[in-house]
Amino acid sequence: MRLIFIESSFPAFLSKYTQANIFFYTPESKRYSMPGQTKVIVPRFLFKYIKFFFSITPFSCIYQGGFGIVFNSYKKKRIISDGILTEWLVRQGYIQPDEFISVENIKSEIPVQNSDEVILGNNFFEFGNFTFETYQAYLLFLKTTYPNALYFPHPRETSDLPSKIFKEKLIETSDNIETYYRKRGEMPGCLIGFIGSTAIASLGKLAIGTINIESIIVDDCCDGKLQNVTDPYLLKTKNIKITFKILSDTVKQILSSSENIRISEHKLFL
Repeated sequence: MRLIFIESSFPAFLSKYTQANIFFYTPESKRYSMPGQTKVIVPRFLFKYIKFFFSITPFSCIYQGGFGIVFNSYKKKRIISDGILTEWLVRQGYIQPDEFISVENIKSEIPVQNSDEVILGNNFFEFGNFTFETYQAYLLFLKTTYPNALYFPHPRETSDLPSKIFKEKLIETSDNIETYYRKRGEMPGCLIGFIGSTAIASLGKLAIGTINIESIIVDDCCDGKLQNVTDPYLLKTKNIKITFKILSDTVKQILSSSENIRISEHKLFL
């Protein structure tokens, strides 16, 4: 019996590229789940206890991210990536899973059929990396620089500021961005946003045909720190320092073998 535990949008999409008998979802992540899966919905407050329980059974379990006490107590460490940070931690050897379901598992399947420009939203403000003023300046910069672009909010981008700035150009959907474009059957010709975004890597891997990436360099306008991006256990024991550059470089490595990717970098001055 093979079990997989999903707590957020990207691993829900990535689960399409693995096999399991039962998929455990939190209520929040269920809406991103792939069709055809046998699903069990577990309340958020019980999720970690369910994971720990199954970690001491003979079942083959796949956990999201690879962090924390459950992962470190389990003899066979099988994980599904929850984003670019996980990719970097595995590449650097900070976490050493027995099995890793990576962004690299994504297969090219969506043709680039239009010239749309799409801005990929990020939760810099919600996460504490941007003050409200910097976040607003960042969005206004994107709106001014790319006046025809559509804006796709990050699943955890809860501010109403994007809707005020981009108005009718805001993409409203309950799907994560990968599923949204799979359903449409076509990929935009230009992706705009932070090069360290997981969506940049996943959409780049999904694309068939040439896709342009307008990469916004945000290092100098970051008010917060990325030191708290994962659980304290890993940070304290490994003394890991996370930067925007680390995440950006990891995405470039993932896409480096793709001949259809064109990356242009643009410095943001505030």
